[in-house]
Amino acid sequence: MTLHSFDQNMNPFIKERAHSIATDREYRDFHKEDNTYRMTVSGFFDYHPEVTLGKKDKILSHTCECHHHKESVCQHVGALLYVIRMRSFSYDEDDIEQAELKTMLMKHSKERLIEIITSLTRSDPGFAQTLRQKAGSKEERLEAFKDEVNASLELYLDKLSEDGPDDFSHLILYGVYETLEEVQRMKEVDFAFSLLVMLFEELLDFEVMGPGMTLSGDLYQEIFVVLEEMMPEVVALDPTLKRNAFDELISLIEQFDSLLLEKTGPRVLTMLAGLAVDETKDVFLDKLRQYETYAKTESESDDLEMARLTFLQRFESYEAVETFIEGHMDNPMIRFFAIQKAMMDEDYETAANLAKEGMQEPSRSSWDPENFELSLLAAEIQLENHAEIKRILRKRLLLGEDWAYDPYISLFEGYEQDVEREDILDRLKSSNETLPAFVSICFIEERYEDVMTFIEKHPQEITYLHGYFPEAYSSRIDACFHEAILDKAQMIKTEEDEDDLFEMVEAYQEVFEDHALKVIENIRNPRLKKRLKDRFELMF
Repeated sequence: MTLHSFDQNMNPFIKERAHSIATDREYRDFHKEDNTYRMTVSGFFDYHPEVTLGKKDKILSHTCECHHHKESVCQHVGALLYVIRMRSFSYDEDDIEQAELKTMLMKHSKERLIEIITSLTRSDPGFAQTLRQKAGSKEERLEAFKDEVNASLELYLDKLSEDGPDDFSHLILYGVYETLEEVQRMKEVDFAFSLLVMLFEELLDFEVMGPGMTLSGDLYQEIFVVLEEMMPEVVALDPTLKRNAFDELISLIEQFDSLLLEKTGPRVLTMLAGLAVDETKDVFLDKLRQYETYAKTESESDDLEMARLTFLQRFESYEAVETFIEGHMDNPMIRFFAIQKAMMDEDYETAANLAKEGMQEPSRSSWDPENFELSLLAAEIQLENHAEIKRILRKRLLLGEDWAYDPYISLFEGYEQDVEREDILDRLKSSNETLPAFVSICFIEERYEDVMTFIEKHPQEITYLHGYFPEAYSSRIDACFHEAILDKAQMIKTEEDEDDLFEMVEAYQEVFEDHALKVIENIRNPRLKKRLKDRFELMF
């Protein structure tokens, strides 16, 4: 099994989930040591897949602590392998298309290829920019990426000036994220950090000097989150580059001061604390004291206490840190930090007690108390306190709250006993909010009969789930499609309903080419039948 073939025989549901984790960046701390790759997959529980590659990208070994990782590749290892692929300059998701293109290009002489590229460079500035990014020297490539960020920024500000306040953030963020991805692949973390600080500076400067425009706080927050995600890599830079990053950030803070505080809150101080070194720690403390005079809300005070805790962790003794934490347990972020620390130390009893106490504290607008209940659940699973686990799960199901799929799937994975696992599946199946988790678990566990039984009771779901079944279920999927289309045809009231119906017909056609037109013939409404047949013939 190799890096480029591992997914050929994967469970299709696990394959899709693994690819989604990789492309949606639901991971952190990706790193390589010799030929071994590791990362952390983020979720209700964090998982730490590991892969070792040999010559010609052969997979020598792969491990993960999740329940599903036995001999086969789980979604977490699969995600790591996809990330390795995407971060390799030799890989592109359009491998086949690129191979065909390469074959075609090889038919031309070197002189003819140069002539084609030169012509494209002169006529298409975008092509010239891409060429600089891909084929230029390191300095030329970095400069091209900087130009791209500036172009995205200029487009955003021009639109804002012309059309007034509106949400055009996608115009700038798409270009920024794509650029940062490329720069980080080049291991130029300090350059990527500088680009984001420059972006902040230009946006804030526009507000100060611009035509009375106020930019969306959400835009600042989204860019700030990218900065925060980058911080572990920035903190790991050599002292000179780290000092440069500190100077850039403190310059931004001093230049825009209260406006920056308004847009991002005091969280920027936590970032600054992570970059401080012995020569700059007094500068940080001065700025922290200054911000403490600005703080007006409970949330701002909480953020400043977190910044001080980050500073203490780096420059003070373990005892000083413990004393500070104990004295600030009323700050939910610091309590949550203490819970995470206890979990890392495998002191699950302390983690559970801290979480229970946090649930009794008065709620704050900036903090979701559900975080403490999630932490309590995580600790109780480690303690194998089945009664408490069931109590929490039952409470959430009765409240009809959707914790997304991962908590339920992780809870299911946490049990070895079949009786307990079946009990969880029964509970998930009993609530509309948690049905997606039930279906996900069944596909991961290859319990196709359970999902098929569910679909036969809810045939409308077949449009989205048919692709995950093995061939043996073909006739039953056919029957479900047929029933679902005829049922839907009786409920058409709007054009949107008709579009949904045709989407089902398209999906049916993809799987059973000779059946889709026959089911249209069975629709009773003659006008609807004619419109669908016309669309079908136009499409297929």
